[in-house]
Amino acid sequence: MGPEEKELFTPALQAELLVLFGLLTSQDERVVVDLGDSPHAKGMKVLVPQERAGDPDFLHRHKQRVAAEAEQREQDRREVEAIARASGMEP
Repeated sequence: MGPEEKELFTPALQAELLVLFGLLTSQDERVVVDLGDSPHAKGMKVLVPQERAGDPDFLHRHKQRVAAEAEQREQDRREVEAIARASGMEP
């Protein structure tokens, strides 16, 4: 995503997209919860069942999982760039 697209992808837009996604995919009532920041994922928001939105243990586990996935994507990106450089390609 380029800088112009990133500028348009605001936290408010992210929350609205999550609500829309929840309406389209779930029969349960879901709410958007802000999980905050982690080293590789800023302003994490998640769509959870309403009864789980106040469960700090559930939210903490979810945040850890999302942060671990973001960390893995970052490691994968660095690895692909290193392979590209070693192959003489511009990453």
